Amino acid sequence: MASVFRSANAGRQVCQHDLLGGLLRGYQEHFQVAGIEQIPVIHGASDLEIPATLTAFNSRSESTDARGSAIHFYKSDAKLVSVVANPLPWISKFESFGAVISPDLSLSCQMAPWQRVKNTVYSRAVGAVWQAHGLKVIPSIRWACPADYDFVSEGIPQGSVLSFGAHGTYRDLEKRWFFEHGVEAMLERLSPAAVLMYGRVDPKFLDRTRTKVQVFNYLKSNLADSGDRQVSSNENSLW
Repeated sequence: MASVFRSANAGRQVCQHDLLGGLLRGYQEHFQVAGIEQIPVIHGASDLEIPATLTAFNSRSESTDARGSAIHFYKSDAKLVSVVANPLPWISKFESFGAVISPDLSLSCQMAPWQRVKNTVYSRAVGAVWQAHGLKVIPSIRWACPADYDFVSEGIPQGSVLSFGAHGTYRDLEKRWFFEHGVEAMLERLSPAAVLMYGRVDPKFLDRTRTKVQVFNYLKSNLADSGDRQVSSNENSLW
């Protein structure tokens, strides 16, 4: 059930994750949260036109069709710091694009559970801010292990378009298993209208998943077997 952040001194937004005195800039106390972990709600994108390409947030100038592309954040956490800390200045940079995927902050088994929850909270909070300012936001979902499934699926409505980052899982059998198992769990929990996958995915898994939902696989243009869609991405660029 959705709830809201309660005000404390000076109207500050507080929740159990609020260890450093506040959430990110632009986040308002009336924004909804869901679940015992108070995950910020992203209202989803059920009627979204599927993007023809994905464009890395720091390679926007490479896009030749911004309206037909969605901004993605499948980058290292270090490159996402300025976006997550203050998402407001980025709104004008993304408004010409058809959609934006919520930031993909890392979750790993080496993190304490509260750290994985906190990264999920910040990712969704950024998406909620952008959505409140009129951007079309596609929720990106990440997990480290099955224990994360409950909280990472909170705050996302049934029937939305979802995005998953598969980059780096194809050649590692353990990571591949966790990715595929997690995708199947999210399909069961959220019944998405369509799924976007960034990165190379096992063809058999793609075929199996496509019997349940529309799947669009996006690969970087420098990879062989380009699949369904292309990704505009400069891995070496800086903001």
